[in-house]
Amino acid sequence: MLKYFSRYLALVTSTCLLLALLMACGDTNPTAGVTAATTSATNITAATTTTVTTTAAATTANVTTVGAVTTTAGTAGSNSTVACAAQIAAAASAQLKIGIALQVNIPPFKAAIDGFQKGLASCGFVEGKNVTYDLKDGQGDIPTLATIGQQFHDKKLDLILAIGSGALIQMYNANKDGSIPIVFGSVADPYSALPDLIKSPTDHAFITGVQTYPPVEQALQTLKQFLPNAKKIGIVSNTSEVNSKFAVNLIKQQGEPLGYEISVKGISKADEVLAASQALATEKVDVYVAQADNTVSNAFESMVQVSLASKIPILAMDVGYGPRGAEVSLGLDYFVNGTSVARQTAQIFGGTKINTIPIEVQKSTNVVVNTKAASLIGIPIPDAISGVAIQKYDAITPPKK
Repeated sequence: MLKYFSRYLALVTSTCLLLALLMACGDTNPTAGVTAATTSATNITAATTTTVTTTAAATTANVTTVGAVTTTAGTAGSNSTVACAAQIAAAASAQLKIGIALQVNIPPFKAAIDGFQKGLASCGFVEGKNVTYDLKDGQGDIPTLATIGQQFHDKKLDLILAIGSGALIQMYNANKDGSIPIVFGSVADPYSALPDLIKSPTDHAFITGVQTYPPVEQALQTLKQFLPNAKKIGIVSNTSEVNSKFAVNLIKQQGEPLGYEISVKGISKADEVLAASQALATEKVDVYVAQADNTVSNAFESMVQVSLASKIPILAMDVGYGPRGAEVSLGLDYFVNGTSVARQTAQIFGGTKINTIPIEVQKSTNVVVNTKAASLIGIPIPDAISGVAIQKYDAITPPKK
């Protein structure tokens, strides 16, 4: 970890004077802009900001807002807000080594890493200047992630970023001694991922991060607008994936009291998505709900294939599914998730103890629509949904590998 020396004191003082017109030097939450590479957030109620909230509750089921960091909504390329403590100007002169464990190479996770790196750069931690990133892809394989965790531990890095629940678990398993601080992003339920260590937003030892809370409530509200006569929801889910199980349980808890029948087909690998989607079509589900399941994401084109053939629309809880063929998608801006984790990391590098930095919850959503997919299945997208969409796709485009 960083070692701070008295010679930095003069630099800190001068930095505070230079920044005094922009931020209070004694304020632990001044802000610095970073340009987003993705579209900014707009939620289904057409609010103008997206909020990352710090929770005071010990469980993810009871989320209470006690503070907020916002990003300005708009179309493409608006600004995210990344808070940088004034003292990090001194720390920025050090040479840092950060390991990034990517659970699987999918668009939302790549966006989170992009946000993280750009967020840190906005705080003065620039790759090639004072930061070296060691990015490793676990390819969705637990043994591979475990090996990556051990490699990071042996390298005695300054910090580890875990992207995805599986990555978080394995980074912790290989670094239980707490010698390397760990931050996480793109994790739906960190409390279930590491229940013995992460006990509440303020009780989490040497790990912190920003939780990507599944937008189930907004999704069900949107479903009422999109398909008011729908009764049966079909879900394909990797039953061993923490994020997916958490989202499915939330859909059941909130959807069943609303009268929805929910059918879940469990899978363990990507090549089972096609058969599971076909089985749900045979059951005559009214809609597929595709949550942010890493395994489903790897084979989402199989679900789209069945959707188009059976004329069953897809409501997705991940905006990355929009260009790939989901008629309506709403979900978190993972770039913003990354910039929020970068802010926490900047605080750590600025001298704040990681166990005093609360775990935050990202809940607000973007909406995107795919008019091409909607026309192919013959179901129009209501104005109430398309009118708040930040992006409208007129083609079905698989992601680049």
